[in-house]
Amino acid sequence: MSKTVLKAAKSIAIGVGLGHLAFSASANVSPEAEYVPGEVLVKLKSGQSLDSLIKKSNDVVLKETINLSYGNLYLLKSTNKSMSMNRLRAVIESLSEVEYAEPNYIYRAIGTQSELNFLEPNDPRFGELWGLNNTGANEPGGSRGVEGADVSAFKAWEVTKGSKNIRIAVIDTGIDYNHQDLKDNMWVNEAEANGEAGVDDDGNGYVDDIHGYDFANDDADPIDGHSHGTHCAGTIGAVHDNGEGVAGVMADVSMVAIKFLTD
Repeated sequence: MSKTVLKAAKSIAIGVGLGHLAFSASANVSPEAEYVPGEVLVKLKSGQSLDSLIKKSNDVVLKETINLSYGNLYLLKSTNKSMSMNRLRAVIESLSEVEYAEPNYIYRAIGTQSELNFLEPNDPRFGELWGLNNTGANEPGGSRGVEGADVSAFKAWEVTKGSKNIRIAVIDTGIDYNHQDLKDNMWVNEAEANGEAGVDDDGNGYVDDIHGYDFANDDADPIDGHSHGTHCAGTIGAVHDNGEGVAGVMADVSMVAIKFLTD
């Protein structure tokens, strides 16, 4: 599930005109979808000519060529202002040269400032996390950053901020599971937490594994005495909006501490 969140961020950030976003020829454009009137993005079949397409359809002109790793997309504009988008797509996709055509959709990450304020956590050091939202000027070391070179966290958070049902094992130096920014997102093995000390209450072969396990020292306490695993856990799932420290990629998650490195 964590991969799904990041994949959502990436796919939204890519924007318009990618092949995997194309609709079937028979599909109508959703009336709720925003697009530039009279403009379509077209992918040609291998070996086909754009000149041939334009000659067959006198109602379109080339506005822009978009060079991609798998070939070109062509942004075409209709000169017939009375033609609907559904009709325009149908005409273009009926031509033998065309693999697919789709509207030039308008993508909006965040519509209003109030929405931005809702998505941005109130954690005091969130602004330093250029990996989540790179403004170009929020690199903690003072170096100049590249605006937008991040995981597009705000866009992902419009889809989901995670779930306690998602378990992520942090295989590292352990986790400080008492940390104010982490404790509410730690996995709790309820059978062991509410069971008898010194007994393998859930029968999984590990005694008292409440938050995970320490394989480095072969005991049930994966507390982090180094800090690296805690740092990684914070990147993954530091709690949002608790007025403490930072915020993780996921606001809700269940992190399992797996300690395989000693302090």
